[in-house]
Amino acid sequence: LLRQRVGGLLDDHVFVLPPRVEIDHQASFEARLQRRFNTGEARWRNRCLWIGRVEPFKGTDILLEIASLRPDLTVDIFGPASDEMRELLRSRPNLDYQGEFREPRDVKFETYECLLFTSLFEGMPNVVLEVVQFGVPVVASNVGGLRETFTDEQMSFVELSENMHETSVRFAAAIEQMERLGPDAVETRIRAARDAVLARHGQAAFAQRVRELMMIGA
Repeated sequence: LLRQRVGGLLDDHVFVLPPRVEIDHQASFEARLQRRFNTGEARWRNRCLWIGRVEPFKGTDILLEIASLRPDLTVDIFGPASDEMRELLRSRPNLDYQGEFREPRDVKFETYECLLFTSLFEGMPNVVLEVVQFGVPVVASNVGGLRETFTDEQMSFVELSENMHETSVRFAAAIEQMERLGPDAVETRIRAARDAVLARHGQAAFAQRVRELMMIGA
């Protein structure tokens, strides 16, 4: 959008400072991965996670449709929701509204096979940057700045369509594709996604970008 409006001025006069997120300790990350892959249970447990304000622009219609397409899949939902939205979620028996949580560390992320991020539009969704650090693979709509941080090898992207059903089918297909991945492939994806967060949104990366910004015009 900026390129359309300002043309060649963009490269010289617009500087992107990616958001900084708190990076959890490597030891905590490794402990979560160990719990995920050494539980002694079948790897895929048909349980996914959804986090955000329960509102239409967050893709709740897509979520409801996914629940219909995959009645075997349980999705735990965390976030603020109106009474009307809670009632709507109850229309699908496999959508389990969990309310809000104050600290992500209160959630047993290792019990979820993936985060479903169905938002219709975003800037840079911090929830994805944070959940990745808890060792959860992500299936996300291709919105906002996610592509600036993650590749297809690090995250499962779903292209949005003007047709909600078509988008939901694409999400269901992405979930099925993740189901077929072996534990080693999932672990590789999780580690690569966390590395991408550190490289672009960690404290060291943020400080370096600030130094570069301060040097402009000096």
